[in-house]
Amino acid sequence: MPLVRSCPILLFALAFLACHSDGPALSQARAGPSTDPGTLASPAASAPIAVVELFTSEGCSSCPSAEALLADLSRRSTVYALAFHVDYWDGLGWPDRFASSEYTERQLAYARSFGSEGLYTPQMVVDGTEVVSGSDRAGTEASLDRALSRPSPATVSVRAHASGAGTIRVDYTVAGAVGDAVLDVAAVERSVSTEVRAGENAGRTLHHVNVVRAFVALSRPESSGSTTMRVSVGSSPDNLEVIAYLQQLPEPARGMRVLGAARSPLL
Repeated sequence: MPLVRSCPILLFALAFLACHSDGPALSQARAGPSTDPGTLASPAASAPIAVVELFTSEGCSSCPSAEALLADLSRRSTVYALAFHVDYWDGLGWPDRFASSEYTERQLAYARSFGSEGLYTPQMVVDGTEVVSGSDRAGTEASLDRALSRPSPATVSVRAHASGAGTIRVDYTVAGAVGDAVLDVAAVERSVSTEVRAGENAGRTLHHVNVVRAFVALSRPESSGSTTMRVSVGSSPDNLEVIAYLQQLPEPARGMRVLGAARSPLL
C-alpha cells in the first residue's frame, strides 16, 4: 500500500539502507559458530508468529495511540512487538531519548522496499510485508490475520544472557528456508515511561512497550552461532528481553518477509 503521511514529517534524500552485508549504517555482524549454545529457549512454535514493528517518536502527537495499540498486541503470544524510535522528530521541540538514526534508516529501508521514499510516524510494518498507519487498529488486525495464516518457512531458536555490565550474549540456531536471509536481533525494554516537557506531547507522560535498545543484523547467519549486544546503561536486566527474527532481503514492492522468529528473556 502507498505510504500515507500521518504526521507532518517527510524525509527524502536519505541513503538507501537494506538489511544485508553491504548496508552502510545499520549495526551488522557476521556471527561465528556458537561454542556453547546450551539449550536454546523459544524454539519456533508450530503456530505462526507475526512480527510487528512500530516506527514512532515521543515528539509525535499521533504516536501515543499507536503505542497503546502496540501494547495491546504485545500481550498476544502469537505477536512479537517492537517499537523503533526514529530521530527525525528530535529537532522539533523534544529529543526522544530512545531515538536512533539507525532506526530511521531501517524505516527508510522498508520504504524503499515498498517503492516509496517518504517516512512518517506512526507506522506499523507487519511481518515485513505490509505497511499500516500505526493508529489503524482494523488495518493492523487484518494484516495480522494474513500474516498468521501463512506457515513459517524457517525456524529460529534463541537464548540470551547478560554477560557483563550493559552486554548481552545471544546464542541462536536457524533452520529451514534461510538462504541469503538476515537474522535481526533486538534487545527490547518491556516497559518504560517518559514525562515529556516540550514539543507536541508536552505535559504528557508517555508509556512505551518493547522499546528497541540495541539492534544487530546478522548477514547470512550460520545454522548456529552467537553475537553480543551493548545496551544503554540504565536498562534493567529484568526489564529486557531479546527478539530475533529471520528476514528476507528486500524484494521490489514486496518488503522484507519475516521467515521465522523467537524470543528469550535474559537468563
